[in-house]
Amino acid sequence: LKPAGVPATHLAPPNDEAMRRPLTLAALAALVAAWGAEAALVTRHLRSNVSSVEEPPAIYPDCSCICCVVSRPLLKSALNGGHGKKCLPPPPSSGRRCLEACKANQMDSVMANVAEDHLGQTLVPYSRFCFLECRPPSCSAPTGENVQCKPMLPGQLVDAMTEGGNGEETSNC
Repeated sequence: LKPAGVPATHLAPPNDEAMRRPLTLAALAALVAAWGAEAALVTRHLRSNVSSVEEPPAIYPDCSCICCVVSRPLLKSALNGGHGKKCLPPPPSSGRRCLEACKANQMDSVMANVAEDHLGQTLVPYSRFCFLECRPPSCSAPTGENVQCKPMLPGQLVDAMTEGGNGEETSNC
């Protein structure tokens, strides 16, 4: 019972140990449950937003223009200063993206200076491969629609070759 004229907030907690113990255990159980739910939510969030947690493969696939789509690069062309159509890997949201790197052909004439890794693979970033060795199927091919690129024609490959073996941008369209 509350004495007359004393607000309920000024009352001392009950002294009965048995009364306090269930409240303490119940409060502790609620805190643990809340922390557990929050920790699970944070873990789920981190796992869904971190795709680089996966280990890269030991053996990479051969480079192929199948993994390249018609795009408009953000950077201006070294040839004409414009944003012409080029081939690049599709955006991650497309569901068509291949690995970040691929194995270049050891007889590659455009990227001839690619060094072998410890497994004897000549790895290049797909963005570099697509840009230097693939072409839009036609100059009228739309960008942003995951239109698959094709390998460059022999004459275009000759134009992309450099003395240093790094390759250079060519005009496809």
